[in-house]
Amino acid sequence: MGTLTALGLKLLDGFDKHVPSRILLIGSGDKRDRKLYRGNPTRFTGLHGAAYFVIVETAAALLQMKKWDLDAADVAGNTPILWAARNGRTAVLKVLLEQDGATPNTADREGRTPLLWAVAGGHREIMKILLDREDVTPDNADKCGETPLLRAAEFGAVHIAKMLLDREDLTPNTADKDGRTSLSRAAGSGCEEVVKVLLAREDVAPNTMDKDGQTALLWAVKAEHGCIVEMLSVPNRPVRPSLGEDGTDYGS
Repeated sequence: MGTLTALGLKLLDGFDKHVPSRILLIGSGDKRDRKLYRGNPTRFTGLHGAAYFVIVETAAALLQMKKWDLDAADVAGNTPILWAARNGRTAVLKVLLEQDGATPNTADREGRTPLLWAVAGGHREIMKILLDREDVTPDNADKCGETPLLRAAEFGAVHIAKMLLDREDLTPNTADKDGRTSLSRAAGSGCEEVVKVLLAREDVAPNTMDKDGQTALLWAVKAEHGCIVEMLSVPNRPVRPSLGEDGTDYGS
């Protein structure tokens, strides 16, 4: 064991007792978490620290030293697995998921799963690792009704949307708390490529209304996204990828 790893173990094994981790977390947490992190204690353990700081060797050594609770949550409900996913710590996540009893679906206090955090951060490698597991549910929503696909659609992340839609157990018509579907969000945000991908599926209902009675088409009209209005006005027309002169598929 290297000197740095040994020092890291000594520090992290008692992390929650002698390191003011709340100072670290107040500045880095989501705005919904910051009030919680001002409290004390944070329940931010050494394993949380290893996941947060991407110390792969130390995380592995900590797991060998003693039995850690992989589902132990800090004051905001973040588990070590969740911290690794939200910060894009691929190597640490792999180490944690190799442990018996690893539960990659565990959400924080706001209902945000590791997969949702990975989508929000654009961490594709993390997403692939999670989506390859049968014990990860791709449609889990947080307390605001946000699912990974809704998040991807809102911000036009077409590659991420495709990764999610490759899961057969994902329901693309799932709506948020306001009744807006992924198609509605993509249409309102002007995300043409995501709209194309969604319309190409038979299980997407383009005329679904939200709680205010507005469809994806109405959102596109209000936002003056002409190309999307045209696509949605003829819902039965086949949607093909955008091809360049050389045949390159720019919709991929």
